[in-house]
Amino acid sequence: MAQSISDLQEGRKVVGDCGSDFSPPKWLEMPKYKRGQELLKENIFATLFCHVGGLIMLVNVPSIYKLLDNTGNSRSLVSCFQRYLKTLTHVKSWYETDIFDASSEGMMILHPNVLGFSHLSRQDKEAVAHCWRCIGYQLGIDDKYNLFGSDNLHTIEKLCQNIEAEVFRPNLTANYLGGLRMGKTILESIRNIVHGLTYHGFMKFWSEVIGVRYLVRLSAGDWLSYVLISVVFRGRMFSMFPLRNGFNRLVLWAIERASLRAMTIYKDLCVRDNKGGVEVSACPFAKFHDYL
Repeated sequence: MAQSISDLQEGRKVVGDCGSDFSPPKWLEMPKYKRGQELLKENIFATLFCHVGGLIMLVNVPSIYKLLDNTGNSRSLVSCFQRYLKTLTHVKSWYETDIFDASSEGMMILHPNVLGFSHLSRQDKEAVAHCWRCIGYQLGIDDKYNLFGSDNLHTIEKLCQNIEAEVFRPNLTANYLGGLRMGKTILESIRNIVHGLTYHGFMKFWSEVIGVRYLVRLSAGDWLSYVLISVVFRGRMFSMFPLRNGFNRLVLWAIERASLRAMTIYKDLCVRDNKGGVEVSACPFAKFHDYL
C-alpha cells in the first residue's frame, strides 16, 4: 500500500489497468462499502463540488493537462460540456448502483469542515475511503498506487496533505497558462449545468481552501458567487439534513435538465467557441508568503 507520495508516483511508469475484473476483491468489507456509498449519495452535492474543484486544479499539472489535451475533449466549451455532463452522470452512478455488478476525492477527506462534510464521523470517513478504494479497484488501479489503498485513515490523510503541498500548490502558482485555460473552459461549460458559479468566485474559494492567494480583482458577480459558495460550505449548512437534501435534489435536477437541454446548450457554446472561447491573460494564483 502507498505510504508516501513517492510510492504513488511510481505508478506513472506502470500500465494503467491492473487487470481487475468485476469480482469483488478479497479485502472488500461489504457493509463498510455500502455505508460509504450511502454517505456519498446522501452528500452528492458537496461530493460533486469537490470532484469539480479537484479536476480544475488537477489540469494545472502539466502531465495531466497534456493527457487531457491530447484527447481533444477539453479544448472547447462544446467538447467540455459534452464530456463533463457525461462524466457527472457516470460519477453519480458510482454512488447509486452496485459497482461490482457485471479523479480529487482527497479534498473532502482533507478539508471536511469547509467542504460540507463536518457532520461525518471518523468512522464515516473510513467508510467513504473504503468505497473509493473499491471504485479505484474497479477502474483498474493497483492497490499499490491507490490513494485510498490503506486501511489507515491517518495514512490517507497524510498522503492527501502531501499531494496538496507538493502537487496542487506548486502547479497552481507555476503560471501554466494551458492548464489555467483548460480549467476555466471546464468551469465555463459546467456553468450550463450548475448556474450561479463564476470562474473567479469558484477559484477564489478553492484557493483559500488549499492555502494560496488569489490575485484577480473580482467583479460584483464574482463576489456574489464566492459569497454564496462560502456561506453554503463554511456555514455548515450541510450538517442540517433538510438543507443537505435540498441541495442534493437541486444538483440532480440540474444534471437531468442539462441532459434534456443539451442541443440548445451546444448551439450557445458553439457561438462562444467561434468567438474565441475563454481567455486567460496571466496566472491568478500566488503563494501567500510571496505577498507578506
